[in-house]
Amino acid sequence: MRQQLCAFVLRHGRHWSGGRWTKRHWAWLDGQRFDRNAHEWAYREYLDAVRATGERVTAVTAQMDEALAGWSLAPVVHSLVALRGVDRITAMTLLAELGDVSRFDSPRQHASDTKTSIYAGSMRLPLAVELQRSRRL
Repeated sequence: MRQQLCAFVLRHGRHWSGGRWTKRHWAWLDGQRFDRNAHEWAYREYLDAVRATGERVTAVTAQMDEALAGWSLAPVVHSLVALRGVDRITAMTLLAELGDVSRFDSPRQHASDTKTSIYAGSMRLPLAVELQRSRRL
């Protein structure tokens, strides 16, 4: 919804030059008015939808935090959060899908059960590394 709201604003020649979704940005969005009633209505619908979505995300996150406190896998969630790029919600979602990861004897069994690949060659190397390797050949 955020993307649709921003696209609507841009289509009507309005440009925001600061950081997005800050208090100043929200104040600017609230201050926008459109001449045509249909445009004003559509804009307010987008704005309300973005706000409602944010409120839903906040509510679900709070429920997940409550559930985490009593969850047997909470220590594993905290361990995963220590990894760069893994936030609490991502860790909880991953563990909700996998369950107790100690049930897998090895990474190979996990890959087999979840139908994923464990081969390092299946991941794309950064372009700089690929170029460096190709120059050695």
